Amino acid sequence: MRRLVFGIFSDYHLWRGSHPQSAAPLEEIVRRAHEGGASFLIHCGDLCHNAPDEPAVRTVLRENPFGMPVYGCLGNHELEDAGSLEAVLAAYGMPSPYYFTDRPEGFRVIVLDTNHGKGSDGALCHYPPYAKRLPDGDRLGGAQLDWLEEAVRTSPLPCLLFSHASLEEPAGSPDGARVRALIREENARRPGRVLLCANGHNHTDSLRLRDGVLWFDVNAALLLYWSRTINPGLPEDFRASARMAGNYAYASEPLSALVEIAEEADRWTIRVRGRESTYLFGAPPDPMGGDVPNGFGRLPSPRISSGAWDISKKPI
Repeated sequence: MRRLVFGIFSDYHLWRGSHPQSAAPLEEIVRRAHEGGASFLIHCGDLCHNAPDEPAVRTVLRENPFGMPVYGCLGNHELEDAGSLEAVLAAYGMPSPYYFTDRPEGFRVIVLDTNHGKGSDGALCHYPPYAKRLPDGDRLGGAQLDWLEEAVRTSPLPCLLFSHASLEEPAGSPDGARVRALIREENARRPGRVLLCANGHNHTDSLRLRDGVLWFDVNAALLLYWSRTINPGLPEDFRASARMAGNYAYASEPLSALVEIAEEADRWTIRVRGRESTYLFGAPPDPMGGDVPNGFGRLPSPRISSGAWDISKKPI
């Protein structure tokens, strides 16, 4: 029977000079994954705004002292302060913007790229360098959707999907409907074909089982909420420590999770061990507008939740 444990985090937003966090909390995330028995670590995008010029991407992640593989998605901020998509892929050691790898534990890890929108000519294209979004964005695009359908339908292994933008409804990627239809179809034909869909981007915390899939909205590692309004609860010296330091509400400790997927005779069991934290300096996002739910009806919080879910192998 198959069993897999992996670590996951999202939206670290390393950007020296603009954001206040160093690479030290990232080291803690890597260490937690290793100590929890993870076979690999994966992030759901927005790891770094200028990865080609950030040594921690290599020293902390790719060359971590545990020899643990690190996978990741591209986020919409990955190219914000980077000169080319190719340079970012090289810095992360990614073979392409989207790809899959078949793990020896018996699972297919599928990494998606939701950074497509309409260019100046109205055609769908990838977000360009020094940009963080295009109109009608958060899309995968037709070519990637075709590739995903082939990757899932021909997989001999249960699939785990990872993206930056959510594929959930009602406020996820505009291409989410086609992905959800694929998942429903394949899980009806082969229960457990897709077990998990995890995303970042929203900086909120949610875990819910639907259509035989655990949908995991992975909270941001540290930067929980952004606003143009300054967070009045942050100390003045902290607000002055980086260009945008005053515009966030933060977690006191870096948030990440350990995910265990275990196969049994009649079901799959997925266990998530999240992390509870507090707001740094006791400064919540409410005075900055963080008391208004996002498009999914979710509010900021300093946590990644924990829980356990059973997914039957019987047809839905």
